[in-house]
Amino acid sequence: MNKGIEIKGASLVGKPLPVMVERDDSSIVSIECPAADYSASRIARAVEDADSHLVDLLSSPGVGGNVKVVLRVRREDPSGVVHSLERYGYTVTEVESRYNSTREEEAWRWLQFQRMLNV
Repeated sequence: MNKGIEIKGASLVGKPLPVMVERDDSSIVSIECPAADYSASRIARAVEDADSHLVDLLSSPGVGGNVKVVLRVRREDPSGVVHSLERYGYTVTEVESRYNSTREEEAWRWLQFQRMLNV
């Protein structure tokens, strides 16, 4: 059985939203916006502007007439997607990712160290 990702605080009229199946090559980004500003195509355009692919989009009513939207984007490092969504005027409330910038930095430093030893 696949392990799923819990979507914190997401519900649709008292029922929990479906659980997204966990994937290694993607990240989860939660946004919130006024209902009048909600547009799935505009959200998809914001994701694609960051050179990423929108895999899943789940929306639910939020507090005060807002809409909560949970996105799965095919990007290990979702920082570019987050910045693009913010440029489009969406409020990013949560980001879940397996990306670890320190892991890449450590790998780069290890390569630099190996180059020094080979000199």
